[in-house]
Amino acid sequence: MHTTFLAGGIASGKSTVARMLHERGAWLCDLDQVSRDVLESGGPVLAQIASEFGDDLIDPETGELDRLGLAVRAFASPEATERLEAIEMPAIRERMSQILTNTCCAATEPALTVVEVPLLDRVEDLAAPC
Repeated sequence: MHTTFLAGGIASGKSTVARMLHERGAWLCDLDQVSRDVLESGGPVLAQIASEFGDDLIDPETGELDRLGLAVRAFASPEATERLEAIEMPAIRERMSQILTNTCCAATEPALTVVEVPLLDRVEDLAAPC
C-alpha cells in the first residue's frame, strides 16, 4: 500500500481530488475528521485542552467542546497555538497511524491511501510515523 499526503489550503481542491481518487479505489483518511474525533467529549485530549485553556470550554451537560471559544483562545497568540498543537498533534498522529495500520485500511489492502491534510505546514510532522 502506498500512502500519499494530499495537502492544500482552503478551497484548493484537495477534497475534490481526494474524492476522485476514492472513486478509483483509493482509501481516504481525512485529518479534519480525525481532529474532530480526538476532541470528542470524555476523551483525554479534551481534558488536557480544558486544563490548559479553561474548563468553561466544555459544556457541563453534553461534555462537548466549545470550538469557537477554543479558537479564540488558542489562536490569540503563537504561544497559545503552540500549546494547543502540543496537546492535539500527538493524538492526531497516533490516531492516523492506527487508521493506516488497523483493519479499516490495512485489511482492505488498497493500492493507495490518501491522507487529506488541511494545513500544508503539518505534512512533515504527520508523515514522520509512516
